[in-house]
Amino acid sequence: MSMCFCQTGRYKEHFVCFACRKMFKKTAFGELPATDSALTYEEYRPTCPDCHQPMHNMGKEFKPPKLTDVKAWREAERSHSETQRKSMTSPQSWVRKMRL
Repeated sequence: MSMCFCQTGRYKEHFVCFACRKMFKKTAFGELPATDSALTYEEYRPTCPDCHQPMHNMGKEFKPPKLTDVKAWREAERSHSETQRKSMTSPQSWVRKMRL
């Protein structure tokens, strides 16, 4: 059985810009220097170098669709939004639970 080395080394996270349909590898939140301005995981939102919109963290093993495959990018965005909506780490889920 093979081991996934992405869990053992200092690999960068895959951040995507759905507007540009591009992926960029950025330093993981846990690897940021202590002097970085991002205080929490939720506040760490690197911006796209092309359009300067906040990017979305898709993890270390995300494989982006081809730039021209608009349907696959829409599905990836929909899937990511749904996962964020259901996630306990999503800031929106905490706000909803506090209101109940």
